[in-house]
Amino acid sequence: MAEYRGGRACRRVRPDGRLRLEVTFQDLRHAEWALWQLGTDAEALAPESLRTAPRERAAAMVARYGESS
Repeated sequence: MAEYRGGRACRRVRPDGRLRLEVTFQDLRHAEWALWQLGTDAEALAPESLRTAPRERAAAMVARYGESS
């Protein structure tokens, strides 16, 4: 076990070399923050709301800062 900013983490190296990290956070907001910090270097597997939150945030940013005509 390792401490991870307000949560506990258990990590395992998968056969393909990827690291699977199971983390418990205080709440979804903290989990979303951590996932956003990791960017494309991480993928949330569950819960579904944690999978959709970064996509929705990214879409909102593209809408605001995307190419303008």
